[in-house]
Amino acid sequence: MIIMRRNITAESKSPGINREYILGLAVDRIDYQTALSKIESYVCDGGKHLVVTPYAESVVAALHDEEFREVVHNSSLSVPDGGSLLAASEYLSYRLPKNKLLRFSLSLVLGLFVGARLALAPSSFKSIKSRVSGTDLVESLCKLSSLKGYKVYFLGGGAASASEAAGVMRAKNPKLMIQFDGGPARLRDASKEVIDSVIKSINDFGPDFLFVAFKPVEQEKWLAAHMGQINAKVFMAVGGAFNMISGRKARAPKILQRFNLEWLWRLMIEPSRIGRIFNAVIVFPWLVFKSKISTR
Repeated sequence: MIIMRRNITAESKSPGINREYILGLAVDRIDYQTALSKIESYVCDGGKHLVVTPYAESVVAALHDEEFREVVHNSSLSVPDGGSLLAASEYLSYRLPKNKLLRFSLSLVLGLFVGARLALAPSSFKSIKSRVSGTDLVESLCKLSSLKGYKVYFLGGGAASASEAAGVMRAKNPKLMIQFDGGPARLRDASKEVIDSVIKSINDFGPDFLFVAFKPVEQEKWLAAHMGQINAKVFMAVGGAFNMISGRKARAPKILQRFNLEWLWRLMIEPSRIGRIFNAVIVFPWLVFKSKISTR
């Protein structure tokens, strides 16, 4: 089922935070520091909280995956980990005339205008003003955990990546209580015995933060399905964050991050990602444009 609805503001699962739906996928209007403070508050409220970090590819995937869409919808926090979401939110907020020709022409002009603002002045956006990097959140929450005595568990990414990422975080934060497990190579192929063993290892440690780095979409579904069995407080899907933290994959230079061109860096260092990048850079903008010209 494909949902092509305009962004609608709603109340987030976290009180005080506005949530909107970009082509049907829930994204919270939140900045980095507010997200960090909100996630820390989850440690103390006695509940279990799922934090997701959607980006353009997530929106495209959700159009064809109702289960994934519902997982994101039911998350405690859905932070915009991608400049494209900022631009889409702003673009979809504009009102257009009913005349089809004017509507089409103005949509094109606005698309170019919003794209330029994303590169040059994203803070000028009225809807979502800044992206919230999942990798940066992991690093900040590890630093916070070191200062306040919270426990952290890294799951996924492969044994080497998880181990090296945990080592980097421990080196930066000597008091950090952290454990890791590279996890199964593919979640969908893992046996019940393997999953049970992973869950037991997590529960024996009893972390406050469980960061999970598996394949996008699969990792969110897995967390939603197993949160009830796991003794943790904050569950966060972080994709390739361990590879970035460990240095196995270099992050984009600051200048490319500044202009929201990290996708170009990814394409340069990982040409095999061209399919995913095509979805983010071509398919996603086209779907947003199509939705805008068809919605009054």
